[in-house]
Amino acid sequence: MSVSRRTLLLAGGTATTLLPLGGILPAAQAAPSAAGATPAATPIPDPIPVTGTWTRTSDGGQKATAGRRGPALALSEQQLAAKGTYAARVTPQSSSTVGALVFRAAPDGSTGYAVALDPGRARIRLYDLTGGDTLATAPLPGARTARPYDLEVAVDGPELTVHVDGKRLLHTEDHRHDTGSVGLLAQGGTVTFGPPSLSSVTTNLTGWTTSGGTWTASPLGWRAAPTQKAAARAITTTKTYDTAFQADLLLHDASAIASLFVRTDATAAHGYGVQVDADQGTLRLYRIDGNVTLGTYTTTIKADTVYRLRVEAEHDELRVHWQTNFLSPDGYSPVITAQDSTHTTGRLTVRASAGAVSFENIAAADLATGLQGWTARSGTWTPDLRGIRGENGLRTAPFTDGDLVARADITPAAPPPLPVSSCARPRTAPAATRPAWKPAGTPSSCWTAPPAPASPPPPARSGASRPAARTASRPARRAGRSRCTRTAYGR
Repeated sequence: MSVSRRTLLLAGGTATTLLPLGGILPAAQAAPSAAGATPAATPIPDPIPVTGTWTRTSDGGQKATAGRRGPALALSEQQLAAKGTYAARVTPQSSSTVGALVFRAAPDGSTGYAVALDPGRARIRLYDLTGGDTLATAPLPGARTARPYDLEVAVDGPELTVHVDGKRLLHTEDHRHDTGSVGLLAQGGTVTFGPPSLSSVTTNLTGWTTSGGTWTASPLGWRAAPTQKAAARAITTTKTYDTAFQADLLLHDASAIASLFVRTDATAAHGYGVQVDADQGTLRLYRIDGNVTLGTYTTTIKADTVYRLRVEAEHDELRVHWQTNFLSPDGYSPVITAQDSTHTTGRLTVRASAGAVSFENIAAADLATGLQGWTARSGTWTPDLRGIRGENGLRTAPFTDGDLVARADITPAAPPPLPVSSCARPRTAPAATRPAWKPAGTPSSCWTAPPAPASPPPPARSGASRPAARTASRPARRAGRSRCTRTAYGR
């Protein structure tokens, strides 16, 4: 897993390797934005011009002029992926000029999304850069030339939302692009952009809901500041069975307690948790319902120092890894291991209490793939310790580059056991209790046809020489003959 720039700064050095906790994708830049979350407007480095003419303005923004051959495009090194917010003030200088924010774009701008302000047509348009397909449009209130507009786009997985001057104007869902660069675009003339900003923490999870205290996306991570009466908690809608869930933690106060929860319900009242308590100098693994301690680990925990906490849940086994050194990575072996089978599935949660905590590199094990735009067409799909778990469904991703060699590691689930009730009757049961035909749903190996009822021998014909013993023996030979072969093969 890659190391974020802010983690390196806080760790006090530059690292090229990290604790190789396999199964987790490189974390994507994201900014949880939900009730209780406060976005921090973080300026980003100047975008790099790709086409057109670009000039830096005195306030740190950009003035772009599109040429006759096409639009003016500039892209930043900053990425927007699973969940985040990207914003800038946009001022088209004429009625024929269009100004746009670009996000989740390829390095050359050939793919991605753009949300464009078009005052000449009094509309706002969200479209795909790849082919220009319009995804959604809406009227632009108060449209006029040379007026500045505060344009903001928020993403949460496939959900795309656009705000203009603080008002939500567009909302749609599209799965084509998962991650990419942010940038600026001008068409048909000159557009002035204010300094663009990106609110982000590092995560590959979506659907966050926050409660308690305040949540701020800052350069040091997603900062949770609980109140005196309630802990600060963020729960994702992602559900998992076997999983690995980790985060980089920075406790701003010596009294603060940071926690990661797995297999929880929607209120985080049930499931498993790991507490990091700096004041007590302990890590504690526990079952949330009942507050049952499953294991502890004693260590020195300092405020304003970055640590990495990882919890793995595999079947009924729980493992806790603790990394304290990012230059010479440690934490390969779990410091706590416990067995508990109370909970087998649930959501993922981060929590802070008794003091402020910053969470960074929040990630869960997921499918490692080079394709974007995965869409669940049917069935149930959940991230898993070994990739992604599918149940009775179809999941697809677009691919338009021609020839393809597809490869995947596939682990079929064990088949369900045969129902015990179907074999409850012994095969030697009296004939009167056995049906003449195999009941529906009964395994063939558990059923034997009853003997055919005896019938009196036919009356002897005149001059017949058939032995009576041979005639009487036929029902006896049929007795107990199994019909399993005929039923099993459907003939």
